[in-house]
Amino acid sequence: MRISDRGKFPLWQTSRIGLNSPPESSPEAIPISLRLFILEEGRKEPEMDSGGKMSKVHVLIVEDEVLVARDTESMLQHFGYEVVGIVRTGEEAVIKAGEFMPDLVLMDIRVQGNMDGVEAAARIREIYGIPIIFVSAYADEVALERSKLTGPIGYLLKPFEEKELRMVVETALYKWRMDQELRQKEEHYRTLVESLQDGIAQADTEERFTFANQAAHKIFGVAPGTLIGRSIMEFLDEENMAVVGAENSRRLKGETSTYELC
Repeated sequence: MRISDRGKFPLWQTSRIGLNSPPESSPEAIPISLRLFILEEGRKEPEMDSGGKMSKVHVLIVEDEVLVARDTESMLQHFGYEVVGIVRTGEEAVIKAGEFMPDLVLMDIRVQGNMDGVEAAARIREIYGIPIIFVSAYADEVALERSKLTGPIGYLLKPFEEKELRMVVETALYKWRMDQELRQKEEHYRTLVESLQDGIAQADTEERFTFANQAAHKIFGVAPGTLIGRSIMEFLDEENMAVVGAENSRRLKGETSTYELC
């Protein structure tokens, strides 16, 4: 069996392991097959229009100052975005977010009504998963700390110029789309890995499992979900334990190791 460990969180693959103690499902040591699959795919850029701007962006503005709201709307329209609505209260923001399902909400932290911008943003993110950019005329540390808990993708301090608005909005939207695409890929790969008949597992530098698919659990003869946190050493005989320990010491020094167990 050959194992290749790279970096702090090595991915390892095995073919035959001498078991220190038999797995729960078998009275004897069994041959083990763990094969590592790496899938790579080119990164897709967000859709752009002919002018190089992100296309089809719909924005909801939550602002209780009419002139500020209208100026912001005019700037966004100049960028090629569509403002789907302007609301003045946190309660209305939650309702309209569900009605319009915009790509982005520009949320003033201090708005009218019983629900401030931070609470409204938290509800919008929780219910609809829409990204938020907070806008504020105050350097309010308490409000800013509260706003961080909602996971905003950007901040704007009033008054702001058109170029500042454009930079914050376009940068935040780009990062949001990349994050969403990454999450989708991770979910896709996780589903793929879980559906494989081959066992796939990951261990940290202390040789404890940090991930193992369902097939790996079956191979080791343990119940689903019970490998995480357990040491690979539990499944090795004394000879192979010494090999793994020595190679782990090399990895802790920053070296790359390749070794065989039988």
